[in-house]
Amino acid sequence: MFRFRFVTGALVAAVAILVSPAVSQAGFTVTVTDNYGHVFAPPASSDPNDYTGQTTFSYASGATLVIKLLGSSNTPGVDGLASLSQTAVEVKRGNSGALLPAVNLIITTSSDGFSIGSDHGTLTTAFTVNPTLKGTADGFTSINGVQVTDSNVHLNAVLSGTASDTRVSYLNTTTVGYTDPFTLANTMALHLDSSTGTSGENLANVTLSSEVVAAPAPSGLILAVTVVPFFGLLRRRLRQTAVATV
Repeated sequence: MFRFRFVTGALVAAVAILVSPAVSQAGFTVTVTDNYGHVFAPPASSDPNDYTGQTTFSYASGATLVIKLLGSSNTPGVDGLASLSQTAVEVKRGNSGALLPAVNLIITTSSDGFSIGSDHGTLTTAFTVNPTLKGTADGFTSINGVQVTDSNVHLNAVLSGTASDTRVSYLNTTTVGYTDPFTLANTMALHLDSSTGTSGENLANVTLSSEVVAAPAPSGLILAVTVVPFFGLLRRRLRQTAVATV
């Protein structure tokens, strides 16, 4: 009975190690820049689950942009999943009348410390506009600071959308490799058209999301990792018992 309990307990411990939850230990890091030299880089968020922030960029014409961001992750996560979303990037005109030049906003949100118990998995990147985009937008996902080429996504202008008119321009899925722990980052480039308008006018409402789902280990590998070493321990214990009884 003791031998059975020994092997069973060891197997359970090994399986628990293999099926560890996704964990992100650090807070968000956010940067916003444009093609006129503006930079918004607040300190890393102390909340590892959410980031909320706002900044205003002013231009020589007198026009202003108000940029609001909300980021979220699945920290501490669920088994085998690392998820990061810019769940509400909202760009509005800050004042009326002045001509807004063509603006390229680059927005990057990242979170590090993800560990999902595997060295490869499936990355899905999605870009959504709801309800407005007065221009175009591009986005991609990076892992450990390296852009995943097949994560590229693109949005075309949506000028007359409604609150219920959510459009996903591209949903991209690809296989990726990584080493725990890793950093997951989303970068979007908003190419806003030159225009005039009124204060509070929506210029962009977009969401860029990425998820890494760990690929399950092959059943043979799990058997090799969990069962074989403990049969070796059991055989050694049986030998020691045999020697003791001689």
